[in-house]
Amino acid sequence: MFGLYSRNDIYNCDGKKIVEAGSLLDTITTDQDGKAVSVTDVPLMSEGYGTTEGARNSGDYYLREISVSDSYYKDEAEIPVHLEYKDAKTSRISAEAVKKNTQTAVEIDKLSIAGSEEIPGCHLQIADAEGHVIVSWISGDDTSVKTYDKLDESGYRNFHTSMDEKGNLFIGGLLHDAEYTLTETRPADGYVTADDISFVLKGSQDSQGSHDSQGSHDSQDSLGDTQTIVEVKDENGVYVASEDNKVVMKDDTTKIQFLKFADDSGELLGGAVIAVYDSAGNEVERFTTSGGEKTQLEKLLIVGETYTFKELEAPSGYKKASPVTLTVEDTGEWQSVQMTDRQIERIGNNSTPEGGTSPEGVPKAGIEADDTDAPQAPETGDHMRFAEMLFLMAGALAGMMHLRRKKRFYE
Repeated sequence: MFGLYSRNDIYNCDGKKIVEAGSLLDTITTDQDGKAVSVTDVPLMSEGYGTTEGARNSGDYYLREISVSDSYYKDEAEIPVHLEYKDAKTSRISAEAVKKNTQTAVEIDKLSIAGSEEIPGCHLQIADAEGHVIVSWISGDDTSVKTYDKLDESGYRNFHTSMDEKGNLFIGGLLHDAEYTLTETRPADGYVTADDISFVLKGSQDSQGSHDSQGSHDSQDSLGDTQTIVEVKDENGVYVASEDNKVVMKDDTTKIQFLKFADDSGELLGGAVIAVYDSAGNEVERFTTSGGEKTQLEKLLIVGETYTFKELEAPSGYKKASPVTLTVEDTGEWQSVQMTDRQIERIGNNSTPEGGTSPEGVPKAGIEADDTDAPQAPETGDHMRFAEMLFLMAGALAGMMHLRRKKRFYE
């Protein structure tokens, strides 16, 4: 909306002042095409104005912006309008004025916390203070952008988005001085969910007169182009200028460490072949442990998914352990999976009794050993003597029965 104002006093044909300088003469509102027309009759410049004495009309007016959608920065710099007689053939004198408003603009970047690479596949959204999701998208996918279906009703004008080749989203037309929250609703595979970021867009303008985000100024000089200043809320709840004047959200990675222990020594075992399966039974990783070292899986497993760690081959002299499951938590901290292999017992050895402690005093803990693949030792000792006694008793009984039948035959 614009106001048409008198630059100087206006006089009637009798030389009487009828309008004070600076008075509002008309208000006009732009249409959907951004155009507006004032049909108010105002006096032209009087003949002899500025050269002869007496009350004369200057024909000078100005337009000033009264309001504009908060998708743009209001600029109250005056637009001069001059009207004067042309010739007898011109029945209506008109003037054209142009005002260019700067729209708000912001760039949203989705980066890895470990570097500057853009992360595709993150589900993101921006909501206003009332919780309305203004825009949502998947990083790196320009076809995924969806906008609020009541943007015009909410005061937005010419709202638009674009995505560059890196997957960064550029948004034009958010409301200035309004709080928005950037939320990650689902991280990309191998990453964890980032914290929400609250931000506001402020207007800053280089000009010959002072100017704030509401467009007020203290001079009639032309103002410069308005620039968007992005401010983000820090941990203390204070809005501060963001780095590089962008909203940058960084994701940490999932981090899993696998530890394969020996039950007899408590040391980390090498040589175990481990396969990792997702909940659908698909093998996602296979590795061989190294002695004395943890196996680290970073940016591989997905938050919320449950994985099974299965030992395919045990180190020499040890039994395979039972599978272990892990549901990946939504955190950037290290999550641990532990598996313990039992040493294969041999006849006459000094192995540690089940449930005791190793020679080094390391408690026997962790996963019970799977004995299905372990070789079975032959039976010895009391079990063998009992079987031999049964065999001899059966033979003696058979001999007694044979003698009895033979005696009856002779009788």
